[in-house]
Amino acid sequence: MAAFGKIAAALALSGMFCMSSRAFAAASDTGDALSCMEKTWKGTIGAHAATFYFDQSALGSTMAGYYYYGTSPHDLVLVQDAGRPARWKEMDATNKVTGVLELSCADTQLTGTWIDPTGKTMLPLRAEPTSEPYAQRRAAATRPIPSGPFQFGRFQYETLRTPHYKEVVGSKEIRTVRLLGEGAGLARINAVLRAGLDEALQTSTACSSSGRISRGVDHDYEHASEQHLVDWNDQFVVIGGSTWGYCGGPHPYADAGVSTYRVSTGVLEDISSWLVPAYASGISPASPLGKRLLERYKKLRGPDEQACIDAVSFSASDAWPSKDGMTFNANVPYALSGCEERVTLAPPVLAPFLSTAGQSNLQVFRPSVR
Repeated sequence: MAAFGKIAAALALSGMFCMSSRAFAAASDTGDALSCMEKTWKGTIGAHAATFYFDQSALGSTMAGYYYYGTSPHDLVLVQDAGRPARWKEMDATNKVTGVLELSCADTQLTGTWIDPTGKTMLPLRAEPTSEPYAQRRAAATRPIPSGPFQFGRFQYETLRTPHYKEVVGSKEIRTVRLLGEGAGLARINAVLRAGLDEALQTSTACSSSGRISRGVDHDYEHASEQHLVDWNDQFVVIGGSTWGYCGGPHPYADAGVSTYRVSTGVLEDISSWLVPAYASGISPASPLGKRLLERYKKLRGPDEQACIDAVSFSASDAWPSKDGMTFNANVPYALSGCEERVTLAPPVLAPFLSTAGQSNLQVFRPSVR
């Protein structure tokens, strides 16, 4: 899928998980306390399995994290006590304090005690780092909900969506597809799609947790993401995706992209190789292909939008094939995001600009071949 850098920037601006160097120093006796705490941990609280995650952001002076018990679908937010760095408040979906954790981090051990709000019940806490991403462990616990199978020509697929959690606002919009069939290539594509779902759920959880911490229960922080099937034939699978939300910072964010995978291997296809070498590194507006794309773009936008026309650019890295030919994203600066369009050129128009490989590959998208 396309790299959604806007999400990472928005999350960094949100002040989601922050901790001062002074607080870290108090929380750890040896090594770099920042690197000690900032990871995924698996362990137990009393007899209950638990997974923890701590991360650092660019703003704020107090670190926060979140965790869940066993296969619980609900994350508990952990907020550090600014005056007592080893002490963390545990809050549920309503921001009610449901316990306190006393934590110490040293080398490869996270140890401490969970204390109930009355102070009468205390349970030991012990955890160790895990290389398995929090999102992957979380998704295994949440068990996405399948629908289908659905038909796409001669092929079948299912949709997967995450359960909706009231405290994770965007979770009801997180979904992907799972391709049905045999072969290592399809298995590899499905693994990429599932990883995208897992990552989206973690980002959505982190975004909502940040909103609860900074703005209270009725916050407007939300992250959502979806992946869908665009095209599928014996040689290629085309997957589209989009993501949107607001996790702090000056503006909401939104992004979209389409990726093409080779069925036999599951490897992401380099669409720039489908064009003649002159367009591999970029498509100049003054080039023959650039002029064709700009001409089509002007018809979509109208003659009175010169600012859009002057700012638009095209790239083979942001293009994908279909039965209608090849579609290019019209890219513009963020301030002109309303100028975005998808410009499709039919095979006869594309023919002079296709490499030998491109001519051959585009043939398999014809309706008569499917």
